[in-house]
Amino acid sequence: TLPLGKAQIYIAIIEDMLSQLDILAAICPDGGKNLTKEARGEIMVLLDEYTQWDTRHKALLTEQQGLKQQRQGNAAAAAIAAADRELQNEIADVQKQRATIVANLARVYRMPVSSVHSLLKVRSDQMKLDALLRQSIRELENGQVTQMSAVVAEETQQKNALANIMAREADSAQLQQDMKNSLVTEQRMHAEEVSERTQIIQQLKDTIEEITILTSCEQKYMKHKMKAHESAVRLQCSAHEQTLLQKRAFLEERIAMEKKVHATIMQFTAKQRAAHEAQIQEWMARYESGTEGMINAIELLKQRRSTDLDKFEEMIVACEVLEKKLQAHKAETQAKNEERRLQQRRERAALKIQAFWR
Repeated sequence: TLPLGKAQIYIAIIEDMLSQLDILAAICPDGGKNLTKEARGEIMVLLDEYTQWDTRHKALLTEQQGLKQQRQGNAAAAAIAAADRELQNEIADVQKQRATIVANLARVYRMPVSSVHSLLKVRSDQMKLDALLRQSIRELENGQVTQMSAVVAEETQQKNALANIMAREADSAQLQQDMKNSLVTEQRMHAEEVSERTQIIQQLKDTIEEITILTSCEQKYMKHKMKAHESAVRLQCSAHEQTLLQKRAFLEERIAMEKKVHATIMQFTAKQRAAHEAQIQEWMARYESGTEGMINAIELLKQRRSTDLDKFEEMIVACEVLEKKLQAHKAETQAKNEERRLQQRRERAALKIQAFWR
């Protein structure tokens, strides 16, 4: 606790500081210059909206951090993950709103977006300082400096952290200097090594140049020899090429003729096939009709055979009788012929005797 008189002095000092901050903000609010009254009014509205969205963004981040702590070792991790995804979507929407407000502020201020972010950071720091001073006034009225002590402790901690960072930076600078010295040494050694290698490379180049000079004559000789061989081979290949071209022309002509003959044969065979198919169809029709006729004729012949068989037996009997008659007639005819021959002989003999006696 503080004595009341000392606390009143501190309160007066802090109130004077707040008055000076308000005067500075009224003279040049947020760094704006040559702005109209309407533009300043629009800026105030946009700043209020940005403050609301920024507060909402911080609350969402705090809630998200709480969800991450709850997710560790929690059985309902799926539900927490779903809530975390919803928070991420809402945070993205809030960030879009903040970006839109920043773009509008940049348009009204007529300055880059980065400068607007700097102004917003300064305004946020001013608001924090204003809140801290007003909280300190309320505590001093009660004779306490709890908030101010906490802020001082926090600033001391940040100062110590900054000192540690600066110490580490000094160590890093020393390490960087040592590494630079080592790098210079390595570069010097590397330069010496490069110089030695350059000398070796120059010696190798000289050797290569000597070898090139020594082999130039041989290369010229080989070049002339290759040209002569190439000319001879070209002549042989030209003659062989002409032969192959003639053979190719002959084969192409023969192939064309064979294709023409093949096309003619295919056309002829197609016509013959069509004609044969028509004949086969006609023959099949004839065969079917002829088969039916033959079946009917066979049936008729079977019927006739049964009737003709009896007639055949009768004819056999008649033939046997006729054969007997023919044999009898033949015997009778032979007898008559024999008798007639004897009579003729007798007549000739009588004529010869008569002629002899005369």
